[in-house]
Amino acid sequence: MSLVIDMKLIMESFRKFIDEQNDISKTEEDGKVTYQIDGGYITVIENSQYAHGAHSVYGFFVDEDRRGQGLGKKLIQIIIDSYPNDEISAQASSLASLKAFMDLGFRVTANPAASFEEARTLFDDNHGSLNIRLNDPGMVW
Repeated sequence: MSLVIDMKLIMESFRKFIDEQNDISKTEEDGKVTYQIDGGYITVIENSQYAHGAHSVYGFFVDEDRRGQGLGKKLIQIIIDSYPNDEISAQASSLASLKAFMDLGFRVTANPAASFEEARTLFDDNHGSLNIRLNDPGMVW
């Protein structure tokens, strides 16, 4: 029990450290909103016609030397926090991004109940690209 509590405290401290070390900048242009932190960015098209009115992640990138440090998840969390309860669509084009999105609640459009391993198979079957969504009212589990 103590180990679980200690791990939660460690993770909270780590998140605070990341927040303090990474100032977030936001730019808006032509219906696209970009959030940038040192080491990466994420861009969203608001109410995208290409995603049937959902907000659509248009660009997502973490510098190679900063990968594996939680920056990708931080960027995704910024989007989730910026559009609470809104439908958000993304097209995962790497297994790392697929894992990060799924860890934060996004689900595979073709199979919302898919585990990561099942999603990985679908990803491979779709030539390294997979649509995933958060808060999609049309998804049935």
